[in-house]
Amino acid sequence: MESNESWFGEGPELSVLRMLGLFDRPPEQRAFEALLKPSAIRGLTESLTDLSPIKWRTLLGRLRRARLLAGEDSSNPGQLDTHPLVREYFGEQLRGQQTEAWKECNRRLYEYYRTLAPQLPDSFTVMEPQFLAAICGCNAGLLHEALHEVYIPQIQRGDSYFAAKVLGVRSVAFGFSALFRTRTLGSPVETTNERQSLTPEDQLFILMQAALYLTATRGLGAAEARICYERAEPLCQALGRPLLLCVALIGQWRYSLITDKLTATTQIAERIHSLAQEQNDAALTIAAYRVCLVRSCILAISRPHTSTRCRPSRSGARETFPLIRKTPTRQSSPVYAMEPCPSGISERSPLAKRL
Repeated sequence: MESNESWFGEGPELSVLRMLGLFDRPPEQRAFEALLKPSAIRGLTESLTDLSPIKWRTLLGRLRRARLLAGEDSSNPGQLDTHPLVREYFGEQLRGQQTEAWKECNRRLYEYYRTLAPQLPDSFTVMEPQFLAAICGCNAGLLHEALHEVYIPQIQRGDSYFAAKVLGVRSVAFGFSALFRTRTLGSPVETTNERQSLTPEDQLFILMQAALYLTATRGLGAAEARICYERAEPLCQALGRPLLLCVALIGQWRYSLITDKLTATTQIAERIHSLAQEQNDAALTIAAYRVCLVRSCILAISRPHTSTRCRPSRSGARETFPLIRKTPTRQSSPVYAMEPCPSGISERSPLAKRL
């Protein structure tokens, strides 16, 4: 790569390769043309905007002879393609060495993809431009706009979680929620534009989304999900969101139940129980019952000689099952809406039969 780069020098050939690095597949001709529109992107497209068709074909021919560009496809003569390693190398180079040009390219692609999809697409294929728009918007630093104008209203359809629950693309949905975070998921992506920065409410929403889909796709023992729930906990406290705080604590409890000692899991369960008592909320009370019930059942199974300690939980379980069915908050509460899979115990489960 470096030898080809030295041979061509800084010129239109490298600009084309760096622009191809913006895509993970052969780009649409109109998408590539959106990058070449006036005004020129400084440091990238000045040498490409005024090229005649003959000079453009000559430029592509030089890249093809150097084996850096795939041969022309007779069925799609305007398509440009290159090897994934070439795309990755020059794409990372553009992102690392010409950050402003990289952001401007993504801004133009964001505007382009937003014009392609209908307002409320009903399939993954039709919705794909919205996914691409969200990616490019985040890369361009348009975090607030990508979240509130694309991801929430069009991809997730508000609280209906359309992409995850209807289309079933949970891993894709996590990918987009993770775009708003750093690589370690520890802090939000920063932007120099204050209008595009994420509010604490936005950060909490994204953390809970990322944790939800991480758990759904990687399992209850996903360490990244635990990190998200831990980062969400102080935001819930600062914003006064006890229901989401309960969800975050239950997420930590699940992870501890799978990976940690029972004493650590019990401490988290006690925090959930204390929260339910403080709030005096039906949904939180049910969640606390379920958490304590699981712990008691595990003790009863793993330590039969301590089963007498589980007697209080038996009566609590009998009270909880009809309460789960009758409470009007079950479907509307975030405690249930944000769960990737049932964490309680059904009446027909083996554990329930032991009570």
